Amino acid sequence: MTEGKRKTALETSQAAATDRRCATFVVCEEDHNLGNSLGYVTTKKPEVEFCGYTKTHPSEIKFNLLIQMHGILPTGEVFQRGLVEAMTLCQPCA
Repeated sequence: MTEGKRKTALETSQAAATDRRCATFVVCEEDHNLGNSLGYVTTKKPEVEFCGYTKTHPSEIKFNLLIQMHGILPTGEVFQRGLVEAMTLCQPCA
């Protein structure tokens, strides 16, 4: 990585430009800990038809998260809600 250039932490790939119900999110600099947790909390949402994550390669520190929706709610919004919920679950109890 060259100095001054920052690596993108999140990339998105949609099946079709007009279909916002299915997308793959590539999360860089994270591993199974976040991938499994995020996949679990996202799968529990009623509007989610399918959610699964895969590691691209054992030596790469990134994972892919595929989200498919039932309704018209955009996958990006569900992804963000899943991140917030996963962060909330990881907070220590007071």
